[in-house]
Amino acid sequence: MSNKVLEINEKEIKVYNFEKKKFISKHTGRELLEISFRCDMQGIDERDWLLRILNSKEIMVMLTSGEKPNRFIQGEASYNYSTTYPDEPTIYTHNVSLREKEIIDVKIIKIDDLVLEPYVYEEEESSDTQIEIEFKVVVNKRQREKLIQMLYSEKEYFNVIREGIDDNPREMRFGLPEWSRIKNKNEYKYRLILIDYNPNEKQFPIPNKTVFDNLMIKYTKTKMTLDMLIERMKEKKILKEDDIYLDLKEKDEWKKFCEMHHDLYYIFDVDTKD
Repeated sequence: MSNKVLEINEKEIKVYNFEKKKFISKHTGRELLEISFRCDMQGIDERDWLLRILNSKEIMVMLTSGEKPNRFIQGEASYNYSTTYPDEPTIYTHNVSLREKEIIDVKIIKIDDLVLEPYVYEEEESSDTQIEIEFKVVVNKRQREKLIQMLYSEKEYFNVIREGIDDNPREMRFGLPEWSRIKNKNEYKYRLILIDYNPNEKQFPIPNKTVFDNLMIKYTKTKMTLDMLIERMKEKKILKEDDIYLDLKEKDEWKKFCEMHHDLYYIFDVDTKD
């Protein structure tokens, strides 16, 4: 334990009970730094400034004067406050823990034999031992067909290799995807989520709002059209009751079902979330 001055986002802060220790990254297996300290912020403006910093995606901390700042993310933070005298500003005492932020640069991600090149890539810690990957990628028609096969495969988990981070595969499953078309091109943009294997996982997450909205629109349009078409075909004796049957065990019908169901994840533009 020690008291010192830290430069946090280019502002000097007096801290006490300062400690630092190392931990192993779940993302890369590298040894990283964790720091913890207490600090007193005088008045609500200083308190709000620190809270904004702690809630930002990246916190720059110079641990030793003159050296290059380290990148951190928030670990844990809490505060309490007290007023010594009625006419003086309130003192807010913060207990802060920060974990070093890694620069994760992935050029290629392999999902079994599907090779993708993300143009946006992020990793988050989903538990003490697991990570969650979210990335955006442009795929061609062949890659899209392969991706849809994977999303609707009976196989729940796939071998995922993050080239540039780890050559060893991780068992991961897909989260809910989103996709959009690229105008005047035979290409598609996808936002994909991959989640680490969890032996205690009971069920996958329920559909999100995008899926639900698309589902209700498509269901209503389709039902109205089909009901009208079936009734007219019955009246003209073109169709019998036995003909209204869908066999999803049949390969071509299953493929068509997967492609139509996949349309529920469509959004106008993956990059704008519309």
